[in-house]
Amino acid sequence: MRGILVIGFLLVAGLGGCLDDTGGGSKGGLRRAGANADAPLAGFDPLWFELALTTGEDHNHADHSKHLNQSTPNFNVLGYEPLITDYHGRTAGGYLCGDANERNGRRLSVVHSFTTDIAFIVSDVTDPAKPQKIGEFVMANTHVYDLAITQDQRTVLLATSPGTNNLGPDPGPIVATFRDACTGETRPVAGPEQGLPFASGIVVVDISNPRNPAIADFRFFPVNGGHSVMTRDIGNRPVVLVSVPNGGLPTVGNPLGVTAHSYYAIAELVETAQGRKMNVLSVYQHRVQPSPAPGVAVSGNVHDGTLHRHPVTNQWLAYLAHGTSGLVILNVDDPRSPQLVGYWNDWAKLGAAAQNTHFQHETLPIDGTWDGKHYTFMGEECSAHPAKTPTCLVTAFDTTDPKKPTLVGAWTLPVDVAWGGSLMYSLHYMAVVNRTLFVTVYHGGLWAVDVGRLSADAPVSLPSVGVFMPPNQSPKPATGVPYSPRVNDLQTFADGTMVVYDAYTGLYLVRFDESLPAPAPEPWAFG
Repeated sequence: MRGILVIGFLLVAGLGGCLDDTGGGSKGGLRRAGANADAPLAGFDPLWFELALTTGEDHNHADHSKHLNQSTPNFNVLGYEPLITDYHGRTAGGYLCGDANERNGRRLSVVHSFTTDIAFIVSDVTDPAKPQKIGEFVMANTHVYDLAITQDQRTVLLATSPGTNNLGPDPGPIVATFRDACTGETRPVAGPEQGLPFASGIVVVDISNPRNPAIADFRFFPVNGGHSVMTRDIGNRPVVLVSVPNGGLPTVGNPLGVTAHSYYAIAELVETAQGRKMNVLSVYQHRVQPSPAPGVAVSGNVHDGTLHRHPVTNQWLAYLAHGTSGLVILNVDDPRSPQLVGYWNDWAKLGAAAQNTHFQHETLPIDGTWDGKHYTFMGEECSAHPAKTPTCLVTAFDTTDPKKPTLVGAWTLPVDVAWGGSLMYSLHYMAVVNRTLFVTVYHGGLWAVDVGRLSADAPVSLPSVGVFMPPNQSPKPATGVPYSPRVNDLQTFADGTMVVYDAYTGLYLVRFDESLPAPAPEPWAFG
């Protein structure tokens, strides 16, 4: 045991809680995407796509009020929860990564605060008009970088990486308490001693009763710990995919039997008499192409990944957004022995839009097929304005044959925008509902993209058909806001309802009316 546990859980019941070679935007005329090209465009400002990217010398990016009334009419806000925390007495801010799912009619959302000690806030979003904050889980002296909730809603997985938040690899003691606001009772959070101090790795939190959470396990992933984490049931057990970016660190032996190179780890949650425990099954280190043979240099960086059953081959696949290495697809039918299936990193196919470096952040395979084809989307992250496009790119691939991913489309903002800070208009996470792709664009909000006309015959520049800019200001605002809004993540439910997380104002329940696409500006061309 290394110190005393001090984690807090505070509950408040009932709170409502191109792509061309000039770098300039296309000047093409407006049009409505789809068959209704000549239909009236009532309710849409013809320059909606520029209004959402407001800049200028007199513009205050940190003033959320300057960005109100900029959503297109096809986005409908159903509910709002500002996620005000008792720990801080305000909206904590830094709500960058969330997760949500539905089970037996109950919908739960979890989101962390990247910039404070709020490890996660759990909310009931079953009634989209009345989202309710259930409670907040507080962990000091660590840094929660990402999180996930299992499909059975029993477990929250916290990817901790304290060295990424100026805490150092050994931040010292962590103490923990749980306070139930309904009873006023305060007590220590249950948890195994061997899990302390919950530094670089994955913390397994039992939320079978979300008002009485307990720490079930901790697994160390050297050296930097979990950067991203996701989980999906494979067979009858939750399987977990963790990315650990260690690029540039010296070679160091560790319990996983790998060096300090970056890697992905695949684990499972197993039932024991002491609750769920994490069992590491395998580690994958991608070899720089064209040869994945031993002895070839290991790729230096990793990012997110997705576990998904392929609707054509029926294989369980891991789709990896492998940083500068591009798209990597693994067969994980046997999670103990992941096998390379497919790979794509041919950026020259983007023509004049191809940058010297492309950094992949996320993958999103669709469920099922569209007209017999399976597609996968991959999104980049960029810290500054790229040289040749307004922001970084979403790329679309035909993955009907996962051995041969084929580029079929790309999207970026349709007009250029002046960046005023790091990551300001970067892409981050995506979701798809029917044949509309939703892309978070940090300070640029949430963009809707028509992906209904993908074809392997000719890659297409995908049109933008709407934007959502969070319309509310928290009654108890976050502090230290560099720019607001800042939309980094969203989750979707089967009926099309979306949970949209804004870093500084909270969560929104939103639906998109796909029958009313905004008049699409000419897409930024590529090729």
